[in-house]
Formats: sequence, C-alpha cells, structure tokens
Amino acid sequence: PALASLTAGLQKQVTLPAVQKVGITIQMVKQVLRFADRGILAASNRRDFQRADVLLRDAVAMMLGFFAMRRSDELFVNKSHSHGLLQGHVVLVPDSHVSVFVQAQKTDSVRKGHYLTLAWQTGSGVDIGKWVARLLARLQRCGHASPTSPLFLPTRGHQGYKAVLPGTVVNKSDFRRLLQQVFPLFQRHPSMLALFNWHSCRRGGATHAYWTGTALDLLAPHGGWNSLEGLQVYISASFTQRLSVTLKM
Repeated sequence: PALASLTAGLQKQVTLPAVQKVGITIQMVKQVLRFADRGILAASNRRDFQRADVLLRDAVAMMLGFFAMRRSDELFVNKSHSHGLLQGHVVLVPDSHVSVFVQAQKTDSVRKGHYLTLAWQTGSGVDIGKWVARLLARLQRCGHASPTSPLFLPTRGHQGYKAVLPGTVVNKSDFRRLLQQVFPLFQRHPSMLALFNWHSCRRGGATHAYWTGTALDLLAPHGGWNSLEGLQVYISASFTQRLSVTLKM
C-alpha cells in the first residue's frame, strides 16, 4: 500500500498472462455436425423445435467460421448491421458452390467488403451447401426469410426464429456450450473450454487448409489476411506433426 501511494498514476495494470487460444480441428467440426444432425432429428420428433433451431443455427455458424475462416463479428450482426452475415449475402448454386459476401472486416480499411467462394461439398466431405440451404429453408418456414435480415437469428421458444430489425443486437451463440454438449472431455474437464472461443474456428480453418496443401497466396485472401506474416500466426502444426520432427531424426 505504501508503494502504491507513492507511485499513484504511474503504475501499469498488471494481469495474468493471456490464455492461449487453440484452433478446432476438421475432426471436431465433423463431429459437431454429426451431433447436430442427430440432435435436430430427435428434437424435431419430440416437437422440441427450439432445441432443433439452436443446433441448426450454431452448427452452420461453426461450419462457416471454420471453412470461410471468419471472425465472430463477421458472422453475427451488430446494431447497425454493418458487421455480420445477412441472408442476402449468401447465394447458393446447388451442387456447385456457395457465394458469401462479408460486408466488413478488420483488415478491410476501405469497407468495400470481401467475396468468398465455398465449395458445395468440401474435400473432407462436409456438405456446406446442404447445411446452409437447410438453415435458409427453416428461416423461410418461420416467415423470416429476407435479404436484409441476419443469417443467424435468435429463437423464440418453439415458434422458430424471430426477426431482428436494424438497431437490435444479435447475441453471439454460446460456442463453448456447444462443444461441451458434443465432447465428453469438456464435461469432465470444463476448465479446458477456456482454450476455445469463436476465433478457434478461424484459426482451425487456416491450419487445416495449410496442412492439406493450400498455397499461402490463396489462403490469405480467402481468410481476409492482408499479409502472409499475419496469416502465418494462425498456422500451427498438430501434435502428431510436431512429434514427427524427432521421430524422423
């Protein structure tokens, strides 16, 4: 206390080291989608439509976060709708590709937006097009299909998704809660969830794309990185790959 009074106004805030975030893997994404697929069917059969809608929305958000390598504020809209995906930003070309327009991102200083092209089905067998089409069809059935409406809407109990007008914040989905439902490991060790957040999708997608042979000069514009140096921060080797260094020596 004596030292604090002598150095008032000069001290810097001291905090614990930041917790290192890790990326999710393609295996985790596919397991989440399988879990959601089964859960949506089971919930719909017992007429628990809120559960089905939450699973559908969150699974699609995680999938796009991974394969499109998006930040959370590029997925979920803010008050002015100047960030986040709107329904009109997603165009489906069945059995070919999904076109996505990202209207604002941190590295887009002139705010022109960023166009992405996603394969209808990925090389790892994930049906991006079918999952997005499934969400859009559900929004249509709920009466809230509109080009100017967010893609990821909140639910209103068993009545489906509810409309959100500009000026209304759409809260981000609970990413960690979804992981905890899918993977028993996180139920036994909930403290490990601190390693994950929505950015884990972006980090994991970049890492997966790199280690499957995607050239950096293609990967950088896809994920919205302005420089290869910025991208390389996101790319990390898996445990098996790191172990292989000395196994091969």
